[in-house]
Amino acid sequence: MKEEIEIRNMEAEKVEQLIKTDNSTVVSKLQIELKLIEEILKD
Repeated sequence: MKEEIEIRNMEAEKVEQLIKTDNSTVVSKLQIELKLIEEILKD
């Protein structure tokens, strides 16, 4: 029983890491797009 809980905790941590990674990827893409828009608006 205890091992099953530990495995579930590990799985949850993996999912959490994936979500964090995904979020940072989305944020950096948005930052790049924002810079491009700012460059276009400057001209």
